[in-house]
Amino acid sequence: LRSFGRTFGDGERGPERGSATIPRPPETLCKEIAERLTEQSTGLSVRILACDADVIRARLYPLASSDAAMAQRPDDGAALDCRLAREGEGTRLSWTVDARPLNRLFRTAMKVVLGLGFLALLAAGVIVPAVIIPSPEEAVRWQVVQTLQVIHFLWPPFLLSFVANRRRAMVEARTGDMLSNLRFL
Repeated sequence: LRSFGRTFGDGERGPERGSATIPRPPETLCKEIAERLTEQSTGLSVRILACDADVIRARLYPLASSDAAMAQRPDDGAALDCRLAREGEGTRLSWTVDARPLNRLFRTAMKVVLGLGFLALLAAGVIVPAVIIPSPEEAVRWQVVQTLQVIHFLWPPFLLSFVANRRRAMVEARTGDMLSNLRFL
């Protein structure tokens, strides 16, 4: 059951964290981070919730997310929390990107589909030996091989889980890369 949870993105892995020292004061850095986050080149739709000299909070959505979806479920975006602290001539930037909310609805739906797939396998396991195998017609007995294809009902959740987890990884990677690269810009 533990590996089942990790497959669907709700396992032990928590938010991504990072930090960097940027050779600019926090007052200008806050505005610069907000501008860079909202650039289309990041591949993210961003809703900035707070932007002060010491903290930036935002919700990040994959670029395919529409504004309507962001308005209906604002908490489903990845949470970005940046802390800025003056450190000598520059600023110490620490961030946390929690992309787990991106997969919340997906995980629930896939657990239902996987549960239905398991029930379909159990039903096939009962029906095949009880009805098909004892059939007097040889052609019907060979249909057993075709009925085993019910297993195909189980692989789509794993494929879709991979796709959903790639969205999460993309949001975390692009945000972390952009923030850690600020010191070079």
